[in-house]
Order: sequence, then C-alpha cells, then structure tokens
Amino acid sequence: MCSRSANMAADSGFVENWQSGRNVVESNLHMLKTEKYCDVHFRVGKRETTVRAHRYVLISRSCVFEAMLCGPLAERDAIRISDVDADTFSELLTYLYTNDVHLTPENVTGLLYLAKKYAVGGS
Repeated sequence: MCSRSANMAADSGFVENWQSGRNVVESNLHMLKTEKYCDVHFRVGKRETTVRAHRYVLISRSCVFEAMLCGPLAERDAIRISDVDADTFSELLTYLYTNDVHLTPENVTGLLYLAKKYAVGGS
C-alpha cells in the first residue's frame, strides 16, 4: 500500500500513477512494454535487436537466467541471443512477465526451444 505522502505526491502531479487500478500482471506487462526501469539488455537475432528486461523477473522465472545474471560468470554487458529472432524472444519475455503466451505457427518452435534452453516450465 502507498503511504499518505506517496498518495499526496501522486495527486500533486509530480509522480505518474501508472500502477493505479492495475493488477500485478498488468503492471509487469506495462513495465516490460515501456521498458520502465529495465536493468538487463539483450542483443537478439542476426540483426542484434536490443530487447530490454528486468533482472528480477528473469531470475524469478528461470534458473538459467539466474546463473547468467548472478553466477560467478555473470554477464555484465549486453547478452547476445543469436539463435532466435527478437519477436520470439520478446514473446518468451511476455510469458515470463505474465504467464500468458501468444502461440502462432511461426513462433511455436522457437518458443519451445527457448523454454527448454532457459528451463522455463509451464504452469
């Protein structure tokens, strides 16, 4: 819950109150889509498209991401993901943030590959 002073700051116009009325999934998706406070970035696909994410979400959903981001050989710079396209990787991130996925004939194989590669299980 917000404190009284935080509510007053939001009401004053000094703070954007984007969280209001959103559940955790909606807030997570907003943070992903707007790249608000992202602290990890990937270079994805042959074109090395930049895709940004949040360390906390990745670590909380995948032991592989935890090892990549927190282990003794943790990545410090952009993480290169060259074996899938940016759209497919972004769909995996959407799943990690929301537990929802949009499967298409074009992305299903890539998503299954990524789920196995990053030890992401279904619920």
